[in-house]
Formats: sequence, structure tokens, C-alpha cells
Amino acid sequence: MNQIEKQADAVLNTPEYLAGALIIAVGQWNDSGQQDEQLERVATEYLERLQAALRTDRDGAVAYLLGMEVQAA
Repeated sequence: MNQIEKQADAVLNTPEYLAGALIIAVGQWNDSGQQDEQLERVATEYLERLQAALRTDRDGAVAYLLGMEVQAA
């Protein structure tokens, strides 16, 4: 892995990036009427990656997302 790939990997695996990507993916899935299985898989993948980045479970990831929302307000 070269330096640029390492840098991109570091950015794309931050909790902030993953949370934003998860929010977008869930929004798209919701806009599809919650019928698009591919969008659901993408959202699930981002949730799992966020959990791994935070070293927490689903509840911890959701608490992180809710904390982000409070900070943005």
C-alpha cells in the first residue's frame, strides 16, 4: 500500500466519515421505501465499519450518531 492509499484509508475509516456515509446510505434506503436490498446492505456495511472503528456494538454506534446530531444543532 503506497502513501496515498494509506492516507485515503486513514480518512475513509474515521468515525466521522463512516457516520456521515451511514447517514447518507440510510437516507437513500429510506427514500427507496426501504425496499432496495443493495442500499440496505450498504447501510449495514457502514454501520458495521462504524462499530469496528469505535470498537463498540450497535447501541454504541447509534449513541455516537445521536451525539453527532446534538453537536451539529
